[in-house]
Amino acid sequence: MTPGKRILIVDDDAQIRTLLRTVLESRGYVVWHASDGVEAAGLMQTETPDLVVTDIFMPEADGFEVLAAIKKAHPDMPVIVVSGSQITPNVDFLHLAGRLGAYSVLHKPFRPQELIDAVERALGNRA
Repeated sequence: MTPGKRILIVDDDAQIRTLLRTVLESRGYVVWHASDGVEAAGLMQTETPDLVVTDIFMPEADGFEVLAAIKKAHPDMPVIVVSGSQITPNVDFLHLAGRLGAYSVLHKPFRPQELIDAVERALGNRA
């Protein structure tokens, strides 16, 4: 664990944002959140997180747009993409996110420890 590392959560579900924030803050991370990619872009104009956790399917700007914008502006910033939706049959959106540069992907629902493990790996705290 790296206390003080800053994490941005981007998810349109307020309950998910609260759950993720609670889990991560209990581990010493500084967490802030956005409800979609547009709000996240606004936050990132004044703050630069160490890591972003984003959902894929959101209004306004989706997780793929968030991922692309981060990879363009901050190519080395790790992004963890999460999703529980499979809107189009035969398309694995999490696999696609990985191919587009996501550090890690998690399928909702996931256990809190899975999130913690992914975050710690992304921040270089675990092999």
